[in-house]
Amino acid sequence: MTPIINCQERRVWLEDQNEARALRMKIGQYVMEEGVLFKKSYMMPMLRCVCPLQANYVIQEIHIGACSMHLKTRSVVEKTIRKGYYWPTMHRDAREEIRKCDSCHIHASIPKLPKTLMTLIMAPCPFFQWGMDVLRPLPKALGKVKFVIVAVNYFKKWIEAKPLSKMTGKEVKKFVWDNIVYSEAVIPAKIGMPTHRIMMIKEGEGNEEDMRLNLNLLQERREAVDFWEARYKMKMEHYYNKRVRMVSFKVGEYVYRKNEASRVENLGKMGPK
Repeated sequence: MTPIINCQERRVWLEDQNEARALRMKIGQYVMEEGVLFKKSYMMPMLRCVCPLQANYVIQEIHIGACSMHLKTRSVVEKTIRKGYYWPTMHRDAREEIRKCDSCHIHASIPKLPKTLMTLIMAPCPFFQWGMDVLRPLPKALGKVKFVIVAVNYFKKWIEAKPLSKMTGKEVKKFVWDNIVYSEAVIPAKIGMPTHRIMMIKEGEGNEEDMRLNLNLLQERREAVDFWEARYKMKMEHYYNKRVRMVSFKVGEYVYRKNEASRVENLGKMGPK
């Protein structure tokens, strides 16, 4: 606001031609009366221009005030103009001041958008890749179990989980053999009585040759499936990442924890979120 005041009071223009031209285009919107700068408004005759310190005071009074309404940015700016005040960066300043308000953070709605980008995992064939993790510590249940070991097959999206009372290498090894290795390995049963399907297969009719031909064509089909899987996952990743709102924290920063998870205070209608 200083260049406008200098121009209105002392008729001092800026040295830069571009800045002076921009100032000349908007100088007609301002008027000096008794040493106070006013701006013409579309809602009322004049708006009083205030300095940054006064602007901060106006925002605090309107946002918190006597009734502690904790209005949003748009409402604060609208009410400021209706009260008859103006400064060039009022919307940005109001947004920054409201972000510092603890009460607004405590009672604000919890965003549902994802916080991190999606990471694609490609598994071209069964048993190609497994993910394993341990959940701990959990409240003790029957049998004094307080750990849960979880394994995920990235190809079939199959999940195996088992509660454990203690987490040792022996327990993990037993879990892998019982829930992963034995579940993937299928031992064919040999029965002496042939079924109708086996009886219809006769030697010398090309069945063996067709089976070998299918094996030769298997690689092409597998590559085609891998291509379509990668294309589908990339499309899904693009859709998911458009909705991501990145959030990161640094060591030493204060953060808000969801009250529903900690249950520190009452979860009533007026309770903090």
